[in-house]
Amino acid sequence: MLDHQPLPYATWNGSFACVGWCRAADRVGGVLDAGGKVTENYVLYDGACPACSRYIGASGLAGNRDIALIDARTHRALVAEHAKAGRLLDDGMVVVIDGVIHYGADATRKIGEIGRPAGPAQRILLWVVGKAPWANALYPALAAGRRGLLRLLGRSLIDP
Repeated sequence: MLDHQPLPYATWNGSFACVGWCRAADRVGGVLDAGGKVTENYVLYDGACPACSRYIGASGLAGNRDIALIDARTHRALVAEHAKAGRLLDDGMVVVIDGVIHYGADATRKIGEIGRPAGPAQRILLWVVGKAPWANALYPALAAGRRGLLRLLGRSLIDP
């Protein structure tokens, strides 16, 4: 069965601004965590996508109080801000750590680095998708597979 479990998430506190040169090292403000505290660390992913939810679940980040997990489907303004900067959520998830933005394959690599997987299967998944030598080349196929999976499940894409 391809169902997914909802993960805890945070709310967004408004727009963010880039500081300095804004390409690979974009910097942003924070979001509000579940306790109402602003955090600079978050993962913005598609909570309706079983593959995305399983990858985030395998990462072990749900138990990390320092990183907010944000479902892009319930935080459209934050998705729009990232889209304006060229980061479309249908093409890749976003990870922001200490204000530095990681997008697409770089985001899955960052999750592989900061994740705390519970078992060997989860460690292997994080390595194959995020840290293996072929991970960057594999990412476009994974993103296309996600879009196809959503179509098969009758779920809409995120970006307009």
